[in-house]
Amino acid sequence: MAIYDGVFNLLTVSEAPKFSLFLLIESIAICFALYYFVFRRNKKRLPALTEKEKEELIAKWQPEPLVPDTPPDHFALHPKFIDGKMTKHVSIEGKDYLNLATSNFLGFVGVDRIEVFFFC
Repeated sequence: MAIYDGVFNLLTVSEAPKFSLFLLIESIAICFALYYFVFRRNKKRLPALTEKEKEELIAKWQPEPLVPDTPPDHFALHPKFIDGKMTKHVSIEGKDYLNLATSNFLGFVGVDRIEVFFFC
């Protein structure tokens, strides 16, 4: 009796709509699972190819390139080089630019005392 008391307590007036929605969703899930496992269609299998058909397919096959051709004006084919040290200002092909590409958190770049210590 103790088991049934818990079930009847669930079916109070305020919780009955929640319980019925739960039962509906669970029953739909069970029906779907049964349909999937019992009535699923068998896949139609293609007949195996003969050796002659395999050789014909191999002879007709043309591989596609893995990557497209690089155009002659692509930026990677014409790199720009930095002249001098990587300090706060850099010179690229004769023009001076502010260096925002590298980090100099401690301010050691360009200090002669530190460069002499590391590059002795």
